[in-house]
Formats: sequence, C-alpha cells, structure tokens
Amino acid sequence: MARIFNFSAGPAVLPLEVLEKARAELTDWRGSGMSVMEMSHRGKEFLEIAAKAEADLRALMGIPANYKVLFLQGGASAQPRPAGSRRAPLRPCSRSTRPSPPSTSCPTR
Repeated sequence: MARIFNFSAGPAVLPLEVLEKARAELTDWRGSGMSVMEMSHRGKEFLEIAAKAEADLRALMGIPANYKVLFLQGGASAQPRPAGSRRAPLRPCSRSTRPSPPSTSCPTR
C-alpha cells in the first residue's frame, strides 16, 4: 500500500517507525500489560509518562521551574476565537481567596 502524504491543516504525516511503535505499545505499554488509555491517572506508569512529558516540554521550550505546566484537553472548541468572543481564563488563587471574574471588556479611553 502506498503512503499518502497529508499536507492539510491538522494532523500531518508521521514517520512509519513512529506509527509502528505506537501500534505495538497501544495494547501493552512497555510491558505493563495494559494500554495507556486503560491506566489509572494515579498509577505509577501514567505518572512516569506525565513527568517525562512535562520534563521534555520544559527542556524543549525553556520553561523555568517557577512556572507551572498545565496539560489541558483542547480541540477545536479551545482554539482562539475572533476578537470579541474570546474566553479568558480565571486567575489561579488560594482556597481562602475568592476568584474575581476576568475582565472581558475593552478599554474605551
């Protein structure tokens, strides 16, 4: 079967070796006997995966230790929106501090 090269927006072509490794690890992540999708998010294997992902991202992007890294679910609904319809995240706060709603208004002066 000939490989198709996808140059459209979104997912792109992955090297065949990467796809084959993913296929092999899909049902048995590194000898754990289960897929990553079946693991507990509190389990040893998954916590190792998450820690390595964060370390790799910090190294790749030069993220300092005093910054937090958040892995959030996204997709098309989390993409930037046109001006006037943007979502603003709430500022993190301690439990004793009530969060204030973000300002979404534009200055008029």
